[in-house]
Amino acid sequence: MSGEWLRTRRLQTELMDDPEIEPGVHNAALRGLARLNRASGIVRTVSRELGRIAGRDRIRVLDVAAGSGDLVVALARHARRADLPWTFAACDISPTACVAIRERAEAAGVGVDVRQVDALAEPLPPGHDVVMCHLFLHHLSENEIAKVLSRMRAAASRSILVTDLKRSRAGYALAFAASRLLTRSPIVHTDALRSVEGALTTVELSACARQAGFPDPRIRTAWPERMILRWDA
Repeated sequence: MSGEWLRTRRLQTELMDDPEIEPGVHNAALRGLARLNRASGIVRTVSRELGRIAGRDRIRVLDVAAGSGDLVVALARHARRADLPWTFAACDISPTACVAIRERAEAAGVGVDVRQVDALAEPLPPGHDVVMCHLFLHHLSENEIAKVLSRMRAAASRSILVTDLKRSRAGYALAFAASRLLTRSPIVHTDALRSVEGALTTVELSACARQAGFPDPRIRTAWPERMILRWDA
């Protein structure tokens, strides 16, 4: 794939987004994505950001489009080990994902409040200090991204935190290699590359954030070819 071609965003339907996907196949793909997440170091990255936001204060965190819940459950385990008064909730449009989150949280011995919510069609659950999402925006059009960011802003009393892929040749190469090394799921093999092709650049994400009403969005890059957007109320 040429770098010239990657300069233009190519948003495609991903196999994981098929509402008719068989639950067993879906769960295998979710497990593969969880392994990719662990390899990316995202738990360490997000826990540090939450620490910068809250320190050791009590906070309520909502993870939007949480998938299998690997990130939110890992954060809840980190908070428990570090004796931090952080509580966590998660929402996702998929009933299969919601079941997976509950099962993962129960197996880890942590509490995560799980709700089935369509973030594009419904308001997000209220009562949270920090609202975050991880690897969700690259599934959406620019207008949908602005809508989700606006809803996150309305639901967060303190901060929003977004992490996502950055569209680049390096990101594409990493997605190709990591997806094949870390999972046998053909869905993940396909979707990992489609995700990079549909991802934003920092300039494009900044434009979506401004459309959502963020006057001065702060976006930084992180390994491996990720972007982090944080906004404090």
